[in-house]
Amino acid sequence: MSHDPPWPHYLPDVKDQMHALGVIAATFNRAEHHLLGLFLAYLGFNDTMTFLFARLRDNSFRIDLLRRTVAEKGESDEIISGVNHFCDAFDRAAQNRNILMHSGISLVVEDGANIAVVFTKGAKQDATNWNRYLLDVTKLRKIADEVHSVSRFGRRLFVHITSNYPRPDLYGAANPPEPTPFPDRPPLPVLLNPQNVPTAIASLHRQPASWEL
Repeated sequence: MSHDPPWPHYLPDVKDQMHALGVIAATFNRAEHHLLGLFLAYLGFNDTMTFLFARLRDNSFRIDLLRRTVAEKGESDEIISGVNHFCDAFDRAAQNRNILMHSGISLVVEDGANIAVVFTKGAKQDATNWNRYLLDVTKLRKIADEVHSVSRFGRRLFVHITSNYPRPDLYGAANPPEPTPFPDRPPLPVLLNPQNVPTAIASLHRQPASWEL
């Protein structure tokens, strides 16, 4: 049995929330990997396109280039629509992820226990205008589940495309996998909206709580 002291000692009462944030971050990285797969499926599986994807950095540019390319090269209306749906879903997941990963946080405390986290981030068009988002662990886990659905759809869509329409530059002399059916489309993630924090705290159906930085 480990006798290591509990960690982290500096956020002892929000481990579930921190775990959910970690799941969001890790799962989003997987979704981004599947965006890369679709990007290469239409722009070419080669070092140049992989370098381009890495250098673009901004996912909005990556998505725009993928949309434009699949509009020209997509094998069917279903595939074009599916790739666009993935792009829409990924863009929403990215917006939510960026809010959570680039915000300052404060804790909502009730009876000595932390019940939620307030994320504070400057507005995109005016960084001096602060947007606030109050999220308990249930809401954070819902966001993680939505990102997972986007990631899973991207992976299954990539397999469907490359198994039904093999890419020689992907499989080489190897046999492609057996064709797979078109995957079910997940609902689009719900975008986070700024909240009036006192009102949002009241919506938790709890007694008045205080903030702690």
